[in-house]
Order: sequence, then structure tokens, then C-alpha cells
Amino acid sequence: MVSTSDFRNGLCILVDGEPYQITWFQNHKPGKGGAVMRVKIKHLKKGSTVERTFKSGERFEELTLSRQKKQFLYKEGDKFNFMDMNSYEQITVSPEIVGQVANYLIENQEVDAAYLEAELIGIEIPAIITMVIKESEPGIKGDSVSNMTKMAKLETGLDVKVPLFIKEGDKIKVDTRTGEYVERAEFMESQDLKKFLKSIRETDIEELKYQSGGDSVYFKKSQTGILAPKAQITQKSKPIASDKEQEKQPLSSVISVKSIMVGTFSDVLGEDGLPLVREGVKISNGQKVGQIEAMKIIKDIISEFEGVIVKAFISNGAAVEYGQELFLIDTQKTGDTSVQQNLDSK
Repeated sequence: MVSTSDFRNGLCILVDGEPYQITWFQNHKPGKGGAVMRVKIKHLKKGSTVERTFKSGERFEELTLSRQKKQFLYKEGDKFNFMDMNSYEQITVSPEIVGQVANYLIENQEVDAAYLEAELIGIEIPAIITMVIKESEPGIKGDSVSNMTKMAKLETGLDVKVPLFIKEGDKIKVDTRTGEYVERAEFMESQDLKKFLKSIRETDIEELKYQSGGDSVYFKKSQTGILAPKAQITQKSKPIASDKEQEKQPLSSVISVKSIMVGTFSDVLGEDGLPLVREGVKISNGQKVGQIEAMKIIKDIISEFEGVIVKAFISNGAAVEYGQELFLIDTQKTGDTSVQQNLDSK
């Protein structure tokens, strides 16, 4: 038995013979009379939430839930089919038990199946999950800090309100409790990146391109491991030529460096007091050349190449989009060409 003094979010209790889970509670002492406990409790089988008030010290029977890892396979009619991650046994679950979770289920997704005394009573997923935008009006540049929203459709068909800069193929984080947009997700979450890199290390794969929506990133093994770029890097390739022409023409040495997030670009000044990201400036491997800030999150732009910037597309204070081209660097040039040109002109 538990008392109102033992209440906590997530506690499961029996109220009037029905199983409930506490989702919110507050101790309240009115002007007259004894203290009471105000709570919001969710029915574990029906999914409905009600508000109740209990006398301070009132006692309830505590319920213990067990959980099993399942994998969502597919939907057939209005039924949902899951597979047990340990026994591989498949079960069919009614929409009443799945509830609102159905709005966020995609094939092969792992979930928790909640059981009360061997009876399946619900399917649980994290409060915040990452999903892909399937349909949306085109993104609008420069609106990364706007409070205006538009409607977009998730890969499951659920409609959500998103900022104007969100476009089809983008990954966003959604609050599954409210169905609201939280923030734009990283191109690849850190845990997914770790799994991805581990899978490459354990195979004979030397080069691999990962693509999600309209974005992609390129991985290549080196003698010491895998080179995972801090910024999106794309090599500017020349038009396809004949075999003889290719023998005469070397591969392009110009590298495109792109933004890794939405936000505002800030310059990093060199020893001469001028921005590093400008044409003719030599930069070194590992050198910080700028940063992008959004919602108090700051990410440095680190060069992974040595060379000379031959084209700059941004300036201090400019709004940048995810994947937007920032500058081009020629890895075959090694000197500060802007200084050399000034000397030649004298």
C-alpha cells in the first residue's frame, strides 16, 4: 500500500477498482479543512486522463507493471502486429490498446509493451522521438528564427505545426504526449552515428555514402580509422570525360564546406583582424574558421583540410540553412593569394 505522501509521476495505483498511473500531482492546503492531494491520473487500459482530489494520507494499492521489448512490424486493417525481441513471437494488438501511439509507429520501430498481471495494457514509446517530414510547403530562407508556423505531414500521416524553414525530408523531434514540434533534429543523431561508424569498422567497406531525405554525408576509412566530417563536405567534381581526357585531367581539388545546422553565422577573426572566411585566405587542417548559433546552441566550423578559400558565400550575422554552402576551399593552393596579388600589383 502507498500513501499520498508517496505519490510520484509514473506511480501506478488502483483507484475505485481500476488501474491508473499518476501523471501529475500537487499538494494543496485550502484555507479551511485539511490538506488534500490533487492529481491527474491516466487509465492504464482506456488511456483516458482524469483529475481527482484525495485526502492527505489516503492509501492505495500499488500496481506493478512489467515491460517487454517489442518491434512494430506492420498494420493490417485496424490491427497492429508486433514481434517480441527475445522470443520472436508475433502478436496482434487492437487499436484501443495502442491508442495515440499509433500516430508515431513506423515499421521496425522498437517499443515497450506494458503488462499488468500478464495482460497487455498498452504500448509505450519515448516522450520525444525523431520523425521525417513527408509533405510540406517549400522552406523559406531567412525564417529560421520566426514564430510563424505552417502545417506539415509526418511519415506516419500525422499533421503537425512546424516553423516555416522546415521542408520535406527534414528530420524533426516531436513530443508524443502533445503531438507538438520540439526542434529540428540533427542530420544523424549521436547514438545513430556511433552505431553507423561501428558497423563500418566491422566490415570491409572502405567508402560509404549515407543519405536521409535531401541530405547526405560521405564516410571514408583512413589508415587510423574513419573520417567523419564535422561539417558537410562535398567535392566539386568535373563533368564526366572520356578515358583519355580523364588521364589528362586531374580530379578537382575544390572542396565545398556546408552548414551543419540552421542558425546565424559568426566570423572568426584572423591575426590581421579580418574574417578568416574570405577569398584568398589560407586555412589549416583543424582550424576554427567560424561558428553557427541557434537557440543558445553554438557549433564551431572546423576545417578538415589545408588550402586556400577561393569562394565565400556568407558573411558575419547571416542566417544560414542546414546544408547551405558556406565556402569553397582549394586544397592544392597553399599560400595567401590575396596577399600575393597585392604584392604583384605594387
